[in-house]
Amino acid sequence: MNKFTSIITVNYNGKKYLKNFLDSALVLNYPSDRYEVVVVDNASKDDSVEFIRKNYPSVKIIESGTNLGFGKGNNLGIKESKGDLYYLVNNDTAFEKDALKEIVKCFELWSKKKKVGAIASKLILYDKYLPITIEEACSDNLKVKNNGFIYNQNPYRLTYDSGLNYLEEIYLPLAHDLNENIILDINLQKLRRKNYLIKIGEEKIFKSTFENKNNEKVHIHLKNNEVKNLWIDLIQNAGNLLFRDGFGRDRGAVVVKEEQYYEPDGERFDKVEVIPAFCGGGVLLNKKALEEVGYFDDNFFMYYEDDDLSLRMKEANWEVLFCPKARIRHIHSASSGEWSDFFIYHTERNRLFFVFKHWPRLFCIKEWLKYIFHDFLATPIYYLTHNRKDLALRRLNVRFKVNLSLIPMFLIGMLRMNRLSSEDIKKFL
Repeated sequence: MNKFTSIITVNYNGKKYLKNFLDSALVLNYPSDRYEVVVVDNASKDDSVEFIRKNYPSVKIIESGTNLGFGKGNNLGIKESKGDLYYLVNNDTAFEKDALKEIVKCFELWSKKKKVGAIASKLILYDKYLPITIEEACSDNLKVKNNGFIYNQNPYRLTYDSGLNYLEEIYLPLAHDLNENIILDINLQKLRRKNYLIKIGEEKIFKSTFENKNNEKVHIHLKNNEVKNLWIDLIQNAGNLLFRDGFGRDRGAVVVKEEQYYEPDGERFDKVEVIPAFCGGGVLLNKKALEEVGYFDDNFFMYYEDDDLSLRMKEANWEVLFCPKARIRHIHSASSGEWSDFFIYHTERNRLFFVFKHWPRLFCIKEWLKYIFHDFLATPIYYLTHNRKDLALRRLNVRFKVNLSLIPMFLIGMLRMNRLSSEDIKKFL
């Protein structure tokens, strides 16, 4: 049985992403009379609404009249949609053809044995990536000729130096629809040894020697069919992880030396499983669960509203699952930009509000005090001592606003009775 599903996306000045999203949403491998596509427009000023009306007349548009944010915008879309299931997806994405079919099939199968409240999709980065390993040489200025259009201009690079051996792991972005041969240009710098090795994927290996010089330019030609056998997807999100201090992180993210990278798609994310929380960028929500536990909390505006709803579902014994076959390509942080003032304000404020709602009350007070002394006071001082007065003042201003907004949110959170215990928190990372 194909349950009627409403695909809902919230749009704010996202016209440049809408063609990718809507083109993919309207050709899904699912009966066309069993789903609708709904765009909630949060008062965009970039002609998004006109663009949709002109080019996608079958898409339902809901104009909010103001910027409601992510949670409240989705709430509006849910209330004005007719689905039994709601598939919430970011506008900076593109569905793979079977995504809707697979996630609904997963819901129907697992609903026979569990109360399923939400199912998270597998979000993969929009570009493809070529895995390159370099041993005993340092690389810079790695370029690709005939690469097509890519969203991420910079490769992910991890370096390992034991003092005896040196290794670089590089994930080089490639256009996911690449249909040409490519040429890799790699500048290498000699380290301890003359011999170096370059490996692409697990199979293609190039060994060579620095000949009486410290630098080497390497050109590697790869045919299109070779590239497609070697390239991989990187996981952007396979559901959300929760930590004991209330922070959340993508399942699939890898943090090395305070830098975030993404794990190659593989066996670890290839099974349906219960997860701590879903990511609102690609999730199927059950109408019956929402009628029981409520919708997104409007107070969050953007970030952590998905973690909050996940915990509220779990409190009411609704399961939150991950479906690996529901694949969506995602341009990460296209809406807000990571580490902008907007991003910092909403992530830090909402993380603490999330804690205020769910964690034991004494822990909430402790976490807020820790934030005041570490983030609000100590971080600007650090920037001042490193001659970054401009950044220190900006961060101080943002975090002053965070603390001011938290006063009423603290009171709201403290009134909530249904809370995690200390033992529950110990189960988090």
